[in-house]
Amino acid sequence: MLVFAVSFTAYLVCGPVFLVYDGDIMYRVSESLLWQHSVRITDPLMHLNEPYATYGPAVSVLLMPLVAAGQLLFHDGGRLTSLYQPAVTAATVVVVALVALTGSARSPGTTATSSSASR
Repeated sequence: MLVFAVSFTAYLVCGPVFLVYDGDIMYRVSESLLWQHSVRITDPLMHLNEPYATYGPAVSVLLMPLVAAGQLLFHDGGRLTSLYQPAVTAATVVVVALVALTGSARSPGTTATSSSASR
């Protein structure tokens, strides 16, 4: 948990806090899913993603709780979306650390199947 907190805080302090074009489109899809129950969006900047975004829905779905919480708490759905990237980065750091720790616990040259078969 400490690894998550440190990496989350470091990214939040040092990383970008704004959404670039791609992130803005994914945010618009999240808003549309939450409030209009549709994936139709408007793209006022370049009109490339109208009426449907060209990006996959995974990030938009993951942003939905942040958009809903931002709307509920601050009356601004985009207020908490800057927490998405630090959270994903911190979770990735934790997973990599866990893989590194479990990988270093095994003796060199053994695999998970060979070590479990010798028991």
